[in-house]
Order: sequence, then C-alpha cells, then structure tokens
Amino acid sequence: MKLVLRSLPEAKLLESSNDPNKLPIGHLYGATSQFIFGFFEGTILNASFAIEYGLLLKLNEILTLEEKQEIAAKRNGLGLVEAIKRSNGILIDEKLAQELHIIKNLRDMSAHPSNWITLYNDINKMFLDEKTVQYWITKVTNQSSKSIAQRLGDEFDRDNALKAVKNMRSFKDERWGNLLI
Repeated sequence: MKLVLRSLPEAKLLESSNDPNKLPIGHLYGATSQFIFGFFEGTILNASFAIEYGLLLKLNEILTLEEKQEIAAKRNGLGLVEAIKRSNGILIDEKLAQELHIIKNLRDMSAHPSNWITLYNDINKMFLDEKTVQYWITKVTNQSSKSIAQRLGDEFDRDNALKAVKNMRSFKDERWGNLLI
C-alpha cells in the first residue's frame, strides 16, 4: 500500500488539476485512502472509477470519429463493460479483461445494495432446498450437478461449504440485521 501512495502525486495536485488524464490517478488515490480507513465499498467504487476513466481516456485516443459518433448516439454512452470489450486485445489482454469484469461486478455490488440483498436471499433459499442448489449449479456451469459431483469425487468438502455459507450469513446479519427475511 505504501508503494501505491508513494507513486501517486500529492493530493493537492490532483485536486487542483484541470487535466482529465489525472482522473484515474485521483480515483486510485481515493481508493487507497478509502482502503486505509476501512471503507471497502468506497475502495471498490474508486478503483473501478479509476479503471473506467483510464480505459475511456485511452479509448478516446484510439477510436475513430465514426466509432465515437456511434457511441454518442447510444442512450447510455460508453460504460465500463463496453470499454472493457473495446479495449480487449488492443489496450488490455484477455486475462486482464476477465479481472476487470470481476471488479465491475464488485462495483455493481457496492453501488447497488439491492444486489447484495438479492445475493443473500438467493443463497439463503438455495441452501434450504437441494433441488434449488442443483438447478443453480446447472445454470451457472452448464453442467449437471451429477457430472460435477462425479468429477469432484471426494474433493468437495460439505463441511467447509457449510462454514462458508455460515460466514456469509453472519456477514449479512451483521450488516443488515433482519432486513432480509
């Protein structure tokens, strides 16, 4: 963390700059500050803004006028998902694109609390009914739960899985109490 902080310009310079190219650095600085103080949702939001601004600024340099006009005609413009897609293979490789999608999903969870509520409700329901678990596994993996179970053999540790669910429920209860029923 100290290395990140040392590599950033002073906060005063970032705040007083009119240079849009410094937006990603400003958000990276914000993410670092948020992390230090334990505001992890803020960390995720600022880090994803740094990524999005960085990609958008770089794409602005390489996209043709026609591509920019096409984007401008869209109602929502160019968001993070589209920026990742357009950058893949040009500015970033496939591995980084996949990691950026993970950060995008974390951002969505941080920015929209309803996503967490939906996740916890789904997890609660899922582990109460084995058929729901099997359906969910099949939907996510495009494989039957039986074929996955055969492949895993004895590797799946049901006790550890139950501990993970218990930890998630504990986190949910600590965060939202009885809001989720």
